[in-house]
Amino acid sequence: MGHSETGPGTRQPTGEPGQDGAQPDRRGPGLAAEIRGFWDHDASIYDNSPSHYPRRPQEQAAWAATLRRLLPGPPATVLDVGAGTGFLSLLLAGQGYQVTALDLSPGMLGRLQAKAADRGLHIDTVEADALNPPLASSPPSSNAT
Repeated sequence: MGHSETGPGTRQPTGEPGQDGAQPDRRGPGLAAEIRGFWDHDASIYDNSPSHYPRRPQEQAAWAATLRRLLPGPPATVLDVGAGTGFLSLLLAGQGYQVTALDLSPGMLGRLQAKAADRGLHIDTVEADALNPPLASSPPSSNAT
């Protein structure tokens, strides 16, 4: 899918086949925009739910331990698809992983970038639909540092 620059550090799918060979979304132009709008609207309050962003140290430690068992050790490269506001991306980047966060919502990615910057973490972000992500040969689109 082709991409256009949408702001500092993000790319957005254009719906046209791109050099990476991805095909346009066949669901219709309105549905992706509706989904994006829903999550953009929710981005400012998403982390208020305990199930969306665990705050207790025990929960965070359990997530960290589980992910370390399932993933190769840092500095392995990890793609967080449907990253939202970045709970997993931030957790992994904090452990030394090289993280790329992909999400359809620029509002969610903006929250993720702000949190990464506050923590001094580097996370690349890509604004794209999980059903048709850019290929691995495409360079990361942003840096949140």
